[in-house]
Amino acid sequence: MSNFVKSFFLVSILSVLILIFVGCGQSASGRVSGIVMLDEKPLANATVTFYPTEPGSPAVGMTDKNGHYELAVSHSVKGAIPGNYKVTISTARSEQPDYSSKEIKIISAIPEYVPEKLTNQVTTNLIKEIKSGKQKINFALTSTQTNETAPTQNNKSTSD
Repeated sequence: MSNFVKSFFLVSILSVLILIFVGCGQSASGRVSGIVMLDEKPLANATVTFYPTEPGSPAVGMTDKNGHYELAVSHSVKGAIPGNYKVTISTARSEQPDYSSKEIKIISAIPEYVPEKLTNQVTTNLIKEIKSGKQKINFALTSTQTNETAPTQNNKSTSD
């Protein structure tokens, strides 16, 4: 193998590794957390998904028993890429197997508690902007929200 081919091969491998570790020019520099309330009570075990309005990866967080969530773009990358997002919130889960122990168990299905409009990326009217740095985006939802209701007016977005 010639020195040129070896150099080209080495440069190609290094370029791929840099792209993998650095990304394609954008990073998840928007650190988003917040609280989701439904009918003035914390909404536990809800999936909060931010779908970018431009091509890109969604960011997802799960609420804890206090309604607190924190967004991540993957298991190892916390935060989200700055930009505008459509937000869905859902509690529904289908019945599924639990492989956490040697004995296979079934995790029961969980019903939907959030109004249907807010659970769908196409119909939701929750629109939020994520900026670089830490920020809190809270959601105050009601179980009676309809298409005429503007839940974004009830949501509290604050920046730290």
